[in-house]
Amino acid sequence: MSNFPPNWQIMKIGQFAKRVKRKNHNHISDNVLTISANDGLISQKEFFNKIVASKDTSGYTLLENGEFAYNKSYSEGFPVGAARRLRKYSDGIVSPLYICFCINQEILDLKYADYLFNSQWFISAIYSIAKEGARSHGLLNIGINEFFDASLPIPTLPEQMKISKILYKIDQLLEKTRNQILKLQYLHKGLVSQFLSVGINDGISNETNVDFIPNGWCIKKIEEVSTFRRGSFPQPYGRAEWYDDNGYPFVQVYDIDENYKLKSTTKARISKLAAKKSVFIPKGSLIVSIQGSIGRVAITQYDAYVDRTILIFKNFENHFDKRFLSILIKELFLQQGQIADGGIIKTITKQTLSEFKVKQPPLIEQKKIAEIILTVASNIELKKRKLHQIQKTKQSLIQDLLSGRKRMNI
Repeated sequence: MSNFPPNWQIMKIGQFAKRVKRKNHNHISDNVLTISANDGLISQKEFFNKIVASKDTSGYTLLENGEFAYNKSYSEGFPVGAARRLRKYSDGIVSPLYICFCINQEILDLKYADYLFNSQWFISAIYSIAKEGARSHGLLNIGINEFFDASLPIPTLPEQMKISKILYKIDQLLEKTRNQILKLQYLHKGLVSQFLSVGINDGISNETNVDFIPNGWCIKKIEEVSTFRRGSFPQPYGRAEWYDDNGYPFVQVYDIDENYKLKSTTKARISKLAAKKSVFIPKGSLIVSIQGSIGRVAITQYDAYVDRTILIFKNFENHFDKRFLSILIKELFLQQGQIADGGIIKTITKQTLSEFKVKQPPLIEQKKIAEIILTVASNIELKKRKLHQIQKTKQSLIQDLLSGRKRMNI
């Protein structure tokens, strides 16, 4: 361990932390917690919507607010597991498999500790003590004594507090941006529900054999107002000569984002040979996923080829505004996706598709509805980009401040 400022100290975790052994005798608490790398220590009821703990929790460790638990279970993005502080509740209980501890706040600032246990320093420290062949059943093979013997570089307490203050302000901005996104998503969902049921004018409705619809609307089978076809892929699937990193964009389900668009680049690109045997769609095509993640919709921004999990809509212009139809199709397919045939990979079948019915407002009203809803969707996308940029800034600052490459004036 090197390359940190000379006035920082190398300290074992056991020098600034003490193990918490407090057990849940007499069932003092029934708030069973789990460690989420992203959400921290969180109630199992809230996280899983149920309790997955043992019926007898007397052997569980009782944590108080401000104390930490370390879960040795690793996951993508968290190669040594996660150590998180109890912040959301006054107390809670955790599995005896977790290593629990409290911090000496005369040595380590609590907020700084949150960032330290989420830093590259912590990852490196745990890797240094993990035993050979350490991974077993998703857990790192690390003993309790070994954990407390792991060493980390610690700045002076005033510098810790300055660093944590800067990072905490960024966390507040992240939280504010996430809340803005949630509000916009609720607004988007509410507008879609309202406009696709009662229209933009909220006028008198007429009863049909399917549903109530506003005056001037009609209900038609989808095959009456559009033609459609599935994409394809040359067989046998997966041959190496079909792929070319410099080839043509090839759209699959995960290439469609949440904002009625394709991602900027597709995950796969195909060769000229494969393109000859695939379905081409020009820029501006309306597509929807019908297998797996059903209901992903896009109006394409570039020419591409599509695989057979994608349905392409055509010849609807006399009946529907393209942007309105994209919204309508998304909601229709999302609903059908919940009851679609199939096990893990659900599919909208040709038979089901032929029975789909859609509400058709006048074209002028369609355009007004699409303008409002897609403006909100566009604002969601902008906020998500902002969130991503703030997250990048935070990660960069964590690396700079916790390594000592950038120093605080004390």
